[in-house]
Amino acid sequence: MPQSRLRSNPLPRSGSAGIPGDSMNRAGGGLAATGAEAREILRLGTPAIFAQLAYFSMRVVDTVMAGQLGPEPLAAISLGSSLWMPLAVMGMGVLLPVSPSVAQAVGADRRDDCGHYLRQGLWLSQVVALLLAFAFSASPQILALFGVDPTLIPLSSQFLMSLSWGLPARMAFVVLRGFTEGTGHTRPILWISIVGTLANIGLNELLMYGHWGFPALGAVGCGYATAIVDVLMAVLLGLWITWHPDLARYAPWSRWEWPEWKPIVHFLAVGLPISVSLLMEVSCFGVAGLWLGQFGPTVVSAHQIALNLASLTFMVPLGLSIAVSVRVAQFVGARELDRARRTGQTGAILCGGIMLLATLAFWLVPQLFVGCYTSDDEVLKLGCQLLVLAALFQFFDGLQVAATGALRGLKQTRSTMIINTIAYWGLGLPLGAWLGLHLKWGAPGFWLAFSVAIGFAAALLNWQFHHYFTRQPE
Repeated sequence: MPQSRLRSNPLPRSGSAGIPGDSMNRAGGGLAATGAEAREILRLGTPAIFAQLAYFSMRVVDTVMAGQLGPEPLAAISLGSSLWMPLAVMGMGVLLPVSPSVAQAVGADRRDDCGHYLRQGLWLSQVVALLLAFAFSASPQILALFGVDPTLIPLSSQFLMSLSWGLPARMAFVVLRGFTEGTGHTRPILWISIVGTLANIGLNELLMYGHWGFPALGAVGCGYATAIVDVLMAVLLGLWITWHPDLARYAPWSRWEWPEWKPIVHFLAVGLPISVSLLMEVSCFGVAGLWLGQFGPTVVSAHQIALNLASLTFMVPLGLSIAVSVRVAQFVGARELDRARRTGQTGAILCGGIMLLATLAFWLVPQLFVGCYTSDDEVLKLGCQLLVLAALFQFFDGLQVAATGALRGLKQTRSTMIINTIAYWGLGLPLGAWLGLHLKWGAPGFWLAFSVAIGFAAALLNWQFHHYFTRQPE
């Protein structure tokens, strides 16, 4: 798409005619306006919440079904996933700017640009997939560097290589999802995620256990099943974009385009900080888990249970933050900065309030949740202690993810990267090492450090969001 045409189509001076589903009175204010914005966030965010829960359930299903194969396949999948997650998250982070870019174009009523961002994002997604495939091809050497048991390396590497067949589709799905969410449509992601979850269970049965005449591939079959699900979900979402009448106005497939440097460089400028930010957070918990390995299986098991439960509750504000990011970006595109700020504030209230409920639940009945995972008395006791500590940062976790989504809608991602790097690696891990290893507090020391790090990140990210608007001209 010629860039001169993009520049000749300026943002509107005011108004939000391009924003779908926006029924809130612009002239309104106070509690009425906040309530109306909360309803819009919930309308967009609720399907995203259940989509995130569906993704989460896929990982749980893989773990449970792998456990039926025995300790070696389960260990191979766990080790492979430990390498897969940070690298895949980094790759997806590069592609996340597609959503706010499309949303800002929607807010500005620059409809053709939405399809342009989709097509350019798809080109970038395949480059990212290729780079990740090269990285995973070196998995035997990478796992050996981390001192992994040599007997587990071959199976872990085969699992990763089978997963890698789905990389082109998985990265394309991130872009397709960004386009869909940026235009204000989150419901199809939910239904496609549910289909993917069910397909994942069925394919695991066929390829892991060898039912209905299929070969029993074990851990490798789990990787192939996930890769097939990646392709299925990308195809379904691509077809939905093609056939949905509301999206025709955004010209998703109006023309063939070769890669263009300007939008791709812009995606990289916004997306690379997102990748680093996500890596800092994911790797912090991963490194802590490795350090806790020296305390034995009881501590590691309790840590994993608490982390799993905290991740589960996190899916709710994470889904809402997607809606916050889209709404903020659309209002920025429409140059309605007051409404963008209100969206960020409302998102923080919603996410923080919901996570207060999780705080109360973890404090009052931790044994109810931990008991779903284990009947071992020692693991249950320590897991309950860790879950009470996890309750300390639930509220702050809601605030930080809401602010992260709002800043992503503003495309202010460098500040998020810097804050998360300081919070998790400059504060959280050193404090955790001091409390957990030096003072011998073990897992509780690390979880107390997590609370401090997340609270620190929440405070700075929310300050950064509000500070952005003080720098804007009246």
